[in-house]
Amino acid sequence: VYSCVLMNPLLAAQQLTHSYDNNHIDLPDLNVPHDGYCPYSDQTWNHDGNGHGTHCAGIVGAIGGNGEGLTSLNPDPNKFDFFISKGLKDSGTGTLSGILSAVQKCVDNGAKIISMSLGGGGFSDITNDQLSGHYENDGVLLIASAGNNVSGSI
Repeated sequence: VYSCVLMNPLLAAQQLTHSYDNNHIDLPDLNVPHDGYCPYSDQTWNHDGNGHGTHCAGIVGAIGGNGEGLTSLNPDPNKFDFFISKGLKDSGTGTLSGILSAVQKCVDNGAKIISMSLGGGGFSDITNDQLSGHYENDGVLLIASAGNNVSGSI
């Protein structure tokens, strides 16, 4: 399975989120020029400014059976590939165009699963059209968190 994680700036199994700590002992090492994307000229996909993207990537692909940390949904890094697409900056902010560009880069790189950890505004026809198009036409499963922008207790 090739996946992409898009998280608060990074994308794993394809992941979209914050980013990815490429030196983390419990995550697969990625090829810096080829295994990620960042739409923001003042950021890089392989620098996780707040740890959120690395945390999300660990849920998807922390290496199992290595005596470090925890295991994940995909503990064998030989059975999947990460492509990290940084949808948000290290500060946790970003633009709709940056997020959609990050999603598109995951699809362009063969993602069949995109995991996103994002907060944001209201409904957008542009976002709905692009994301539903990837699901309906490209066979991409998009997984998104909910409530990342809530503060206080529930």
